[in-house]
Amino acid sequence: MTTEATIRTLVLSDATILAAVVDRMYTDMLPPEATIPAITYSVVHAAPHVDTHADLYMMTRIQFDIYSSTKSGCATLYSALVNLLHMYTGTVGTQDIVSITIDFVASLFEPETHVYRYIVDAKVTTKGV
Repeated sequence: MTTEATIRTLVLSDATILAAVVDRMYTDMLPPEATIPAITYSVVHAAPHVDTHADLYMMTRIQFDIYSSTKSGCATLYSALVNLLHMYTGTVGTQDIVSITIDFVASLFEPETHVYRYIVDAKVTTKGV
C-alpha cells in the first residue's frame, strides 16, 4: 500500500470526515464539477531517511485541501482531520506509520468560487521505503 493510499484509508476511517465527504477525497486537485464538502491531498515531497540505528524510513510531506460551502463546515472538517492525524502512530493496512505531524495550516475564502478552504500540511514518517 502506498503512503497516499494509506493516508486516504486513515482519513476516511474517521466518522466525522466520512459522514461529510463520503468518498469525495481526491488526489492532487478538486475535479471541476465536484460536490463539496470534499478533501484533496497530494504528495509535495518524499525522501528516504536512515536514522542512527541504520533503520530506513520514508518521510513524506502531504498537503490536504479541505473545501466547504460554509466556514463552519470547513472548520469542522479541519478539526476532525487534525485531531486524527497530529501525532498519530500505528499500522494502517500493512504500513507502519511512525508519526504524523501537522506543520502548516492556512484558511481562506475563494471569492471566485464562493468556497471556504483550509490548507493543512502534514509530515508522514513511515517505516521502510
